[in-house]
Amino acid sequence: MQAVTLTYSMRSILRQSLCAAALLTAACQTIPDESPAPAPGEAYSGYFIWDSERSLGNVALQCMQLVFNTSARLPDGRIRLEGVTRYITGINDDVDFVDAEMIVDPVKGTFAMWERNATNDNFVGDGKFEGRFHTGMLFLNGVWASDGNGESGSLRMRKGRDAPCILDRHA
Repeated sequence: MQAVTLTYSMRSILRQSLCAAALLTAACQTIPDESPAPAPGEAYSGYFIWDSERSLGNVALQCMQLVFNTSARLPDGRIRLEGVTRYITGINDDVDFVDAEMIVDPVKGTFAMWERNATNDNFVGDGKFEGRFHTGMLFLNGVWASDGNGESGSLRMRKGRDAPCILDRHA
């Protein structure tokens, strides 16, 4: 074996070649540019507050719980959630069950929600909710607006099944 003696310029060229190879290797690695958006919860609890005066049988402040039982990712990246909303209404704390569908944009943190097929004939469901998630997907706030009669209200909910009223006695 014969020892190889490198001159200063040879060492410099070798060092530059090794650095270039390391840079090319690092540049070719795929690094995600952002972490994945948080997913919505399977249940939210809170209140719906009408913006207008209400008769006694249709109270202005309604305790509610929203529980999703299906979730599907749409081709555009949004998420479709389907489930049931439970509202406590009226002087007898009646519980109304309503089918719910929510479309969530996890990147923007926004949602639109529709309700239909209520168990109460007096349920007002001719509109939709639009709103935003906060603190990841822990809280959601929205506004409901009627498509026809100008009614509106506000939605305030927190992730979880711990509604601030007794809903499970009617489930």
